[in-house]
Amino acid sequence: MFHVLLSEHSLWEELVADRSLVNQAVEETLRMYGIVHTLVRTTTREVEVGGVTLPKGAAVMLHLDSADQDGARFDGPGKFDLHRPKNELADHVAFGKGQHFCIGAPFARPMAKIALETMLERIPSLRMKDPGAPADIFPSLFVGGLTHLDAVWDV
Repeated sequence: MFHVLLSEHSLWEELVADRSLVNQAVEETLRMYGIVHTLVRTTTREVEVGGVTLPKGAAVMLHLDSADQDGARFDGPGKFDLHRPKNELADHVAFGKGQHFCIGAPFARPMAKIALETMLERIPSLRMKDPGAPADIFPSLFVGGLTHLDAVWDV
């Protein structure tokens, strides 16, 4: 979340000026950069998906990142948008869906919100040390994220 907000510093500045967008920032981050990228599930019966028949017992790899970038569900899916309609944001699958919904979601959302609100309040001058530097991503097919974030601020 901090990487995207500081890399496109106008987003950070908008949040500093308008804290009512904090929830939007958290949900849009979850949609765009969910921690869980893929899940593996096993079919419980024969099923047809996209014209392909999968037998009962087939291993299926689900790409949550792809689902949350679906242009049929999200307007401008590749753009981080602090003003994305709430009905679209409610449709992301960063925490899964149904019986496979993440038990930690009710904890993670408020913690992300508190972290962002605290940084906006205490360090509004926060910015990337080297705005053009590429992100150092932990490489993983299933779960991933940044290894570190070099930031600076005014004292």
